[in-house]
Amino acid sequence: MLAAGSGTRFGTGQNKLLARWRGRSLIEHVLATVVSARTEGLLGPIVVVHSPAAPEVGAFATEAECDAVMVTRERPAIAESIKAGFVALEAVHDLRGVTAALLILGDQPRLSVDAIRALVNRGAGSPLVLARPRYAAAPETPGHPVLLGRSHWALVSLTEGDRGLDRIVADRGLQWDRVDLPGDNPDVDTAADLDALDRDAGPSQA
Repeated sequence: MLAAGSGTRFGTGQNKLLARWRGRSLIEHVLATVVSARTEGLLGPIVVVHSPAAPEVGAFATEAECDAVMVTRERPAIAESIKAGFVALEAVHDLRGVTAALLILGDQPRLSVDAIRALVNRGAGSPLVLARPRYAAAPETPGHPVLLGRSHWALVSLTEGDRGLDRIVADRGLQWDRVDLPGDNPDVDTAADLDALDRDAGPSQA
């Protein structure tokens, strides 16, 4: 889970992942969902990458029995966070039998277990999987989380800055398998995004 962004666009001086929505912080919503998915057997070890500027995020991760990994810079690029997560995953856990990793964004509090289940089922245990959601309410927006088969983990080392995996996947002639899902799963980048969550959100996901 990528939870190390500075959230400067949020504009309140507070780390956006600690902003409250429906009675708890954004990061707590996402953690609750991934813990539910882990309990269901959809996920294995969960690594949460956070910034030294927000130790509370690491504390929430530890409380949820996830691995809290702190990057060294307060404002790391996306590539740094992804790399840190994979380094920790491979260094700490026995990954025999693991075929894929799910890259989850910590600022998407409406992430659902249903979305995780659909991606995992699409992967069907294949190390070659490259899958991401296509949400009905935002079909042109690249959806998250993304499922990266183990055969493609080497692509992580090629990421740079805030560009993530999309350019690298395209440059190698690979394609994401789109998993069609209802609704939407928006990022919360600004205070206005947070205010907009309830306009079309259903009940809390977890």
